[in-house]
Amino acid sequence: MAAPQQRGLRRRIADWFINNAGWIRFTIWLAFVLIVIWLDIYLYIHYPKIVGPEVFTGVLIAVVTIAPFLYRRIVDAPILRIEIPEEDVVRKPILVTLNLPQACKCSAQQQQSQQMLWCLCQCPTPQQPAIVCYCPHQLIIQQPQQQAQQPPQQQVQQQQASQEVGYLRLRVRNTGLAAAEKCVFQVRIARWPSNCSANCHAPSDEYVDWHDVTWAGWEQNILIRPNDVRYANIAIMPLDANKQACLNAPWQCDNKVNPCGPLIAWIAKRETFMQGCRSQDGLVAGEYVIDVQVTCRNGRKKPERLRLRIFQDWNNTDIMMAC
Repeated sequence: MAAPQQRGLRRRIADWFINNAGWIRFTIWLAFVLIVIWLDIYLYIHYPKIVGPEVFTGVLIAVVTIAPFLYRRIVDAPILRIEIPEEDVVRKPILVTLNLPQACKCSAQQQQSQQMLWCLCQCPTPQQPAIVCYCPHQLIIQQPQQQAQQPPQQQVQQQQASQEVGYLRLRVRNTGLAAAEKCVFQVRIARWPSNCSANCHAPSDEYVDWHDVTWAGWEQNILIRPNDVRYANIAIMPLDANKQACLNAPWQCDNKVNPCGPLIAWIAKRETFMQGCRSQDGLVAGEYVIDVQVTCRNGRKKPERLRLRIFQDWNNTDIMMAC
């Protein structure tokens, strides 16, 4: 029993140092300044032949000049920490939305027998606002001319159909004494799943460079105040009633359809919510190795390497530290 208690104590001590990193830096800076001034005064009083008035004054001038510079660079700066939340409700929340903003592309196909459309998910469009696709029920949706004959109340009810979406998130904590300004969360993919060939990746090879993803609340850049915690969206996955991915979008590569499997999740880039589910933002089932970082106007968190696992089952889709 002693070993777990010792590990728990060490973890609490380590967490205390991490959560109070800003005050620890301030304490070190203040102690350094006071020790240098005290030492200068002590040598000037007890060893006047070694530390004369010129040396004494020069040391004080140096302290007054260097101390503010060190304070701005070391103390008055944000200290960002990227964390994987332990609570599933935070790391993998499932939100119900009435309008999945341009992220749900309905794969409707014409049925020869009944001349009707089948839809796999919610997909209203400005041209056909009454068409709402359900997932995963594959409801038969009437054609636009037939929809016009429906009562207005029924059309409104269709337009308000909800869609469950799973969001995979990371947490960013500021343990410094200064606010981090205009922060963006960035992702790049270091390794694709093993089932993807070298010349055919999903997402595309553009993800070898850094790309911005959205913060929770869809903000493009945010302010992270001292002791504040914010969440970044890494990937999104529209879900059915059984918490299974329900968006199977085909994509082309080397004249083959779905070479690595269907796209079932998307990198949560801002463009995904503005331009729709592009194939270069899509994720197939498998394990990715990704790098994540936070860049701000007045600071930066060095990259962290993580493992991103995408599965058809949302309960198995997760993110963890890379070994």
